[in-house]
Amino acid sequence: MAELKVLKGGLSKDVNIFSDMKFINCMATDTRLMGVVALKLLWNYKSNDFIQLFHLDFSEYGVDGYYDTDTTDNIESKWIHMSGGLGGNEVSITFPEVLGLINHSQRINLKHRKNHSDDLIDFQMFIESIYKHMLEASDGIVDDGTIFMDSTCKKISNHFESINYFIMRIYDDDFCAANHISIFNRDRLSEIILLCNQSGSLIRNKIIETSDNKYSCKALLLTDNGYYYLDVSITIDPANKKIKEYYVNHEQKVSEIEAAFYTRQREYITMFKINSSLEDFDLEKSKFVDSLDYKNKDTGFLHIIYNKNNNHVCNRNYFMSGDMYGAYFVTKSNQLLLMSHKIINITRMEDDLLSSTLMDNLELVDRYQFEHQILESFMNHYDSDFENFIYEPNE
Repeated sequence: MAELKVLKGGLSKDVNIFSDMKFINCMATDTRLMGVVALKLLWNYKSNDFIQLFHLDFSEYGVDGYYDTDTTDNIESKWIHMSGGLGGNEVSITFPEVLGLINHSQRINLKHRKNHSDDLIDFQMFIESIYKHMLEASDGIVDDGTIFMDSTCKKISNHFESINYFIMRIYDDDFCAANHISIFNRDRLSEIILLCNQSGSLIRNKIIETSDNKYSCKALLLTDNGYYYLDVSITIDPANKKIKEYYVNHEQKVSEIEAAFYTRQREYITMFKINSSLEDFDLEKSKFVDSLDYKNKDTGFLHIIYNKNNNHVCNRNYFMSGDMYGAYFVTKSNQLLLMSHKIINITRMEDDLLSSTLMDNLELVDRYQFEHQILESFMNHYDSDFENFIYEPNE
């Protein structure tokens, strides 16, 4: 369910250059509870800098992104591409923690490797050879999670955050992270994860406090077998905000239509006409676009901007898409669509464009408000003209 960020570097798998290197530092994102962590390692190699970037997935893929360079040219754009959507802060970690995180993510990959493509398996074997060289050049100390879980997990701010993260991690079969935010012993936690029965992503969760430190949750999960609705009761230990009781009262498979009803959100969309060729239209002139990363869709090209934090996990009314600040969609019909679920965000995105040099090639057409998600449907439509889609949707 994760989108791979495979950035291959030029490091040889045959020569261990780490034996001639000095480790300087590593910056990591404090996003372990989201199931992903990005690492940026700085080494000194023959009086020159050597930099490694890792993207670690703790759900299935293991190390699913890597880049290395002996020059700092363009390294920030690569780092933004690898870490920008994670929403965390950067923290400094030790080399034993680096080795521990990589080793832990690789073990997760081995559990799922039979389901992966040959290209991904080849990439993982390449990463394993790099890790082996890094380990050989170290003093052999590999953190087992005692330290890196504290370093790369943000401090829990409220009970809603504990609940949302816990449901996320148990349905990713992520014992290490679930253990970090609960007080269950190993047997009870293993039983809870086993009863999840299948892996899934938490799409929506509505939390209601029923009494002191006791909560009722109405959650929606997307699994390989479809959507599932959960009714869960949870109790929090107020001393440390950790989960101390967890019971599934009801579980039911639901249709895509029912899931869409439960996850519907208002969308604000502003439409501009692009008066230049698409090749000459440079969206990076927007101050909101740190590094342009288009995703191809049927009717155009999508660029998403994310919030700088994961505060959406702290809400009693959780949406997976809450990490998104807004989106830019360039249609093949020379239209630019801005979209956000929040009116303040769409207003700021508009103001940015209206005051930028991009307006030399743009013309404001209209502003729309929809009570449900519409952009995703349009992106997969056959007609790339947005006005045709909304005014004549059945033609």
